[in-house]
Amino acid sequence: MLKRTINNFILLTLIISFFIVFVFPIQSAKKQSIKGKTTLIKKTKPKSTSKISKSKPQAKSKVTKSKSLTSTKVTKSKKKKKLQPYVSEIVFDTLLADGIKYYNQVMGRGRRLHSIHVIETNIEKNPHSLEIIKGQDLSNELERLSEMMSRFSQTEKSDIAGAVNGNFWRAYKNYPIGPVVVNGEIVEMNKYKEWSSGFFDKKSRIFVDNFQLSCSLTLIKGNSIEIETVNRRRDTSGNVMYNRFGGKQIPFIEESNLKKKIDDAVNEFMQDSIFTDSTEISFEIEKLKKEIISSELANKVEFSLKKISLKYLTLPMINKEIKCTVIGIDTGAVSIPADGFIVTIGTNDKQIDMPSIGDTVILHAKTNRVNAIPFLNAISGTPRLVRNGLAKHEAYYEGSKGRRFIYKQLPRTAIGTNRSMTKLYLVGIAANGVKPGNIGASLAELANIMKSVGCFNAMNLDGGGSSGMFIGGRNVLRHSETGLFRKISVGLAIIKNK
Repeated sequence: MLKRTINNFILLTLIISFFIVFVFPIQSAKKQSIKGKTTLIKKTKPKSTSKISKSKPQAKSKVTKSKSLTSTKVTKSKKKKKLQPYVSEIVFDTLLADGIKYYNQVMGRGRRLHSIHVIETNIEKNPHSLEIIKGQDLSNELERLSEMMSRFSQTEKSDIAGAVNGNFWRAYKNYPIGPVVVNGEIVEMNKYKEWSSGFFDKKSRIFVDNFQLSCSLTLIKGNSIEIETVNRRRDTSGNVMYNRFGGKQIPFIEESNLKKKIDDAVNEFMQDSIFTDSTEISFEIEKLKKEIISSELANKVEFSLKKISLKYLTLPMINKEIKCTVIGIDTGAVSIPADGFIVTIGTNDKQIDMPSIGDTVILHAKTNRVNAIPFLNAISGTPRLVRNGLAKHEAYYEGSKGRRFIYKQLPRTAIGTNRSMTKLYLVGIAANGVKPGNIGASLAELANIMKSVGCFNAMNLDGGGSSGMFIGGRNVLRHSETGLFRKISVGLAIIKNK
């Protein structure tokens, strides 16, 4: 009995072990797999179902919204930004002389229109019609355009059809910026950055490019003197040429500064004077003036430098060799000869073999481009507006980055020529509000205007407060006759044929 019980116990143990080792793990694994599947099904199916069910309506609603928004915007923009018809109409034109006409044209849309004033000259009929006028005939002086015109008409006995402002100029020093040439004589030689210049040949045809002038004086023995600047000295080292635009003598003393010094000295003299006789006082004042002038001259750098005085034997011109004769060699204060000039020798050329009085020397001023054509006149500005028919301003290339200068709708002045170079256009854009709705022009707008006027090549001149165009004694770019017009450095005038 006991033996059977033990056997039964062993058998039961074996059966239980079998279930523990083999049966329970299988069932547990099956349950886990079933649970996992159930979980996955429960988690993924509802999620995917919810995503599908949610995403579709959202996509539809987005599409519906975007469509409705688009349609709303289009509808609104049509109402708000409905383009007004483009206007281009000549409101006034007149013949100033044979081959010279002036007209006022409006361009733009709606009530915001550019008022464009144009002097168009047929240079085939008027080959010598252009004149460059320098303020007070001095390189560092300014003058109102109306005063320039009046002075020029009186001295040259010429009738001016119309005129505009020219070069930009340096504040305080008042020198024009960039090359200026008047009837073959250089007023300002050096270019600024990559600014454009307009050089005029004998027929008044304008060539617009990034010109640079250079100048030299070739002596009889073959050696040459390179000219560094014209009508102003930077330092003691270089050679400088002075002509009639540099003053009456070199060193040149500005009369306004000299007068103030003399007045102050005279006042002080009168207070401390021991003289009572009026004749003695007058004599002493004149003596005092001479002493002040001598002192001012001695203080100038140029005073101690050697000076070669020369006279033109042929008319001065750019890109031509001009014969000159030496009429004097000196130091101290030297008067600039009529129809001639002075070259002062800087410290770098102290050992130069100086010419003798009576020697014939060659003055040669030339451009870096288009140097086969002789030029009589030149002005400078920035930027180029039209290049070979393409209306696109070149402000960034030429070194101008000011946002106001480039993008602001300002009064503007520009010059250009047609493809065949038979016409010269002087163009002015009126200031804002001269007439109701009138606006100035950005550089991009000005470029397009110059092309529409007929320019194949064009460049911008000084503008803003300097912009002026005088027709019949009136500044057509401003409200009043003088138009609160500021003093400027350079003017361009169109002369009627006599």
